[in-house]
Amino acid sequence: MLTAAEHRIGCRFTSYPQDEISLLTIAPYIHIINIYYMHMNQEGWFFQMQLQAKYVILGLLRTRAMSGYEIKKSFEGDISFFFDASYGSVYPTLNKLEQEGLIVKHTIVQTDRPNRHDYTITEAGIEALALYLQSPLIEDKVRSDLTMRLYFGTEEEDAELADWIRQGLEQHTSKLSRLSLLMEQHEAHMPKSTKLSLLYGIGYHQGQVEALQRLQKELEG
Repeated sequence: MLTAAEHRIGCRFTSYPQDEISLLTIAPYIHIINIYYMHMNQEGWFFQMQLQAKYVILGLLRTRAMSGYEIKKSFEGDISFFFDASYGSVYPTLNKLEQEGLIVKHTIVQTDRPNRHDYTITEAGIEALALYLQSPLIEDKVRSDLTMRLYFGTEEEDAELADWIRQGLEQHTSKLSRLSLLMEQHEAHMPKSTKLSLLYGIGYHQGQVEALQRLQKELEG
């Protein structure tokens, strides 16, 4: 079953007379056309799409134009609470998005410093982001260093186990404090969906803190 966004995209391109379609007119939308027809020909393909840095970048650029440096700082800031991407993945992803016609790069010439490159999202990029946002939720994949250590730490002393738990507790307590501060400072002007995202993050780290505190009591008992 196609979503409303997919139908809009499909109708947009299938309604053109064949002799009016040229590579020049559809080049910026090749990515969207591929998504539409691959979905038509391979049921479930779109729903198996993994969360990638490209959609995070498209989401950022939907709000405003940003430089590569600003995007990188966003990955290191609020985005880091729910998406982990390396510094080296940002610029290759920007290049790929530009090649796919989903974003456009604007060069601002500066005399006293290196030229600035700002990126803006295109209509095709907005449609690609809409397709992602309207797809079924992708199941989260858990990667926990603490859980792995506890699972394999059968030969470790209790003191070592306690230290791992303490470190995990400090990490989640720190993130909980940062998220709570963000909520306190920006709740009044925060979009509803952003507030829900923040509340979910607060609840997640609060749950982790409580679980780790229970582990401490279990180890001490």
